Amino acid sequence: SLNPTSPEAWFDLAGIKASLGKNPEAISALEKAINLSDDRRRQTPGSPDLRAVARTNPPFTGIRATPDFQRIVGR
Repeated sequence: SLNPTSPEAWFDLAGIKASLGKNPEAISALEKAINLSDDRRRQTPGSPDLRAVARTNPPFTGIRATPDFQRIVGR
């Protein structure tokens, strides 16, 4: 089952949706993953930075140039 507080679970879901071409769903899940990741990094410095991982993660190649991706992940 999907752990609603796990950044990695949302990140993986975003990657699957992006791979399937379901870009709005991918963006939504990615935004949730990044927000949870950022929250966790504030509480636990040194935890994985999913924002950085998203920039090079192959499943996101098709959406990386979109304004929504750039807004969520940054440049």
